[in-house]
Amino acid sequence: MRKPILPVVALASALVLLVPAAADAATSGKTTRVRTHILYQGKRKDRATGAANCSDDGGGTGAYAHSGWTLPGARTTHLNTGSVPAGLSGVTSQLQSAYNRWHNAEPNAPKITVATDGNVTQATRNGRFDVAWGSLGGVVASTTTWFDSSNKVVESDTIFNRNLPWFVSSVIDGGCVETVAKYDVANVATHEFGHTYGMDHVSARFNTMYPYVYTGETLKRSLASGDKQGILTLY
Repeated sequence: MRKPILPVVALASALVLLVPAAADAATSGKTTRVRTHILYQGKRKDRATGAANCSDDGGGTGAYAHSGWTLPGARTTHLNTGSVPAGLSGVTSQLQSAYNRWHNAEPNAPKITVATDGNVTQATRNGRFDVAWGSLGGVVASTTTWFDSSNKVVESDTIFNRNLPWFVSSVIDGGCVETVAKYDVANVATHEFGHTYGMDHVSARFNTMYPYVYTGETLKRSLASGDKQGILTLY
């Protein structure tokens, strides 16, 4: 079974990128703040093998952490379908199912519905939730969340790295599809949307909110006990 790539001490300094608000803008008299969470690539196997670098689900833990905000109510997120990599099908339903996993774990967590009228390719403060594929350097995905001084989410944008290989797995296969050296959309999305709901990173390797993701991995689609407890305590 694959061990965590970095020790917990090293993780602590790499989990979250803080981004200052452009001009401390105010919404209804409340200061708006912004925070970006980064999802990193897990250690690669020998590329010559063409195999995924995931491992089967080793069982999650009860660990969870919160980012300090909650959603104030139901929202619509806007997918830029033009940014979706060629060859990927069923992306809208995969994203919707990823949001639903959090809502289904705690029905008091507001519903988020995916629309297909997005037009951005990077996190953009435009007053609405967005999802797209864009340029992110070497990281797999990021979620930028704007929240006010009452700790309510104002906006949350998720960007997937368009320069990395992606696929939509039809199976969970024990948490790892060893034959596909690509990133599963729903696996990554479930992690990212946890941030939108107010979940933070944990160092538990087999929890959804672990901040590293592996090619072929599907285990993040299934919330661990800590992920479920975390969303329950928030809402």
